[in-house]
Amino acid sequence: MERNAALKIVQKLLGNPKGFGYRVDSRALDAEHRAAAQVELKTLEAIQKDAVDRMEERKRHLLQDPTYVELVGKAKAIRKRANEVRGEVYARKIAVGISNSLWFSVKADGDSWEEIIKKLSADKVKA
Repeated sequence: MERNAALKIVQKLLGNPKGFGYRVDSRALDAEHRAAAQVELKTLEAIQKDAVDRMEERKRHLLQDPTYVELVGKAKAIRKRANEVRGEVYARKIAVGISNSLWFSVKADGDSWEEIIKKLSADKVKA
């Protein structure tokens, strides 16, 4: 069936919605290749399950090692503090931009209005 004819039928079946749209995935497999991929997927899932089971067993063993547990705790604490400091480093007191109902697009940020005006003026000169 031709695409235009099919689209008219589909639109009618959907009640001619205002925002009707469609997409075509040119990379999608045909039925024959999809069936072959399904067979491969079953094999891969079985191999994956075995690997995950062995990995979990090894993990249980490692979690009984006190040195490993201590290192994990230290790394977790350091990661938490580094993330806090990272937020402080990149935070600015004022941000200006353009807002629509969904997004706020920051055009400049800084610690003072003078800094923001300077950034916006510099951007305007570049443009």
